[in-house]
Amino acid sequence: MTANAKKYPLRAGFQREWQRVRSRPLYLLLLLILPLAGWGILAATFYEGVPRNMPIAIIDHDNSAFSRELIRSIDATSTMQVAAYAMSPQEGEDLMKQGDVYAVVLLEKDLEREIIRGNSPPVVIFYNAQWMLPTNLIVKDLRTVFGTVSAVTNVKRRVAAGETLYQAARTSEPIRFEMRALHNPELDYSSFLMPALLGAMMHIFVTLMTIHAIGTELKHRTVKDWLAVNNGRILRALFTKLTPYFFWYFLLGASIFHITYGPLGVPFRGTPAVLIGGYALLCLAYTGLGVLLISATANLRLATSLASFITGPAFAFAGITFPVIAMPTAAKIWALALPLTHFSTVVTQQGVAGYPSRASLPALQWLAIASVVLWLLATPLLRMVTRNPNKWGRV
Repeated sequence: MTANAKKYPLRAGFQREWQRVRSRPLYLLLLLILPLAGWGILAATFYEGVPRNMPIAIIDHDNSAFSRELIRSIDATSTMQVAAYAMSPQEGEDLMKQGDVYAVVLLEKDLEREIIRGNSPPVVIFYNAQWMLPTNLIVKDLRTVFGTVSAVTNVKRRVAAGETLYQAARTSEPIRFEMRALHNPELDYSSFLMPALLGAMMHIFVTLMTIHAIGTELKHRTVKDWLAVNNGRILRALFTKLTPYFFWYFLLGASIFHITYGPLGVPFRGTPAVLIGGYALLCLAYTGLGVLLISATANLRLATSLASFITGPAFAFAGITFPVIAMPTAAKIWALALPLTHFSTVVTQQGVAGYPSRASLPALQWLAIASVVLWLLATPLLRMVTRNPNKWGRV
């Protein structure tokens, strides 16, 4: 150990870690290139906010003025685009199987005639429920189109029968159905999906980087040198090794969130400090998880595999695409044990709903508790591993 290291142990530890970062291309990938590439893909994917011009097919057996007006109304929506005309339901199903369209609308023969007679002829919609997001949007807008066209047609028929326009309008809609969206009124998928996915992306990199930083010391049997630079103190060694990565991911993530909610125009309705505080706790928790996994296994490959198993599917349990309250008991327990779930709650409450700061305190408390528990479990295990040379040198 050099005299400079003895005199300035923290500086020596940080300098040693900086040299490791400079000499390993993988660090550049994990720290900068992959996070920015992932964010760029997310930004490009959710740039429109709502899926638009999704292709559908039409089967027009009526071929009347009314059916053509209905088709024009469907094509005029921002969600759908009439991309194909089929001659039969089987042909329409083939188009769906080929992935050319998301839905098929069947307009039966004599549709216009039945409407003029005052009947309610059916309009059949075939759709692939496997694609939940696009088909839900298409079905919702088709209902809106059919409801609007039906109401207008009904009013015209009543006016032709001698009613005034006011009477016809009141009769055709005796009960007015009014919906008011309290949160995300724009129905913008980028508002709740993109920020939550950013958290899910960053927690993977934080965990993997932590495992790699410590795991390479064990794998290459450089633990003794690592500890020597830090005067043999494991807490100091952890501080000089992991603090740069923690602050780097925190600043990188905070910057990405700022750009997402700023120049990219994703609405933010809450308190920025609460979201940033939650993100800091997320980074702290998953840094602790990384230390725990590499300490428990003393094996870089196995720890990386376990981290992928935990962090990879974590977004599915975070309550964004499927509510936690509706999950089976075992899945609910797993979801609530994941820090990402509680951070996603903060993102939804602050970014989308604009809740007051105190509403996010329970989620922040769970993040803090998870961080403390993970670090309390990880530190003694790492101390034992670093004192046992038999644990070094594993793949």
